[in-house]
Amino acid sequence: MAGPAHEEGARVEGYLRPHDLDLALEASPGALPATIVRIQSTGPLARVRLSAAHDQSDLEAHLTTEELGQLNLAVGQKIFVKPRRLDLFPDTSPVTAEDWVI
Repeated sequence: MAGPAHEEGARVEGYLRPHDLDLALEASPGALPATIVRIQSTGPLARVRLSAAHDQSDLEAHLTTEELGQLNLAVGQKIFVKPRRLDLFPDTSPVTAEDWVI
């Protein structure tokens, strides 16, 4: 994982690039479950739109059409997403009451 070290408990924002996501049919350490929402294949590249299981956030992964064929992916399928690279930056958004836990 890339990026500077951050203080434990500090709020950070993570940025993922679509070509830095690996898709897998089996769970592995660090992988998050997701559901395939859309597959768009044009030329040598395929875009796979995903919905993360834990918060339904949208993700997009780019893979080659060869990788797409090997995985035999389909809309609605449950898969696992793992970042090859994740850039973390300090979260500069204002702190709200919901951010505090007592």
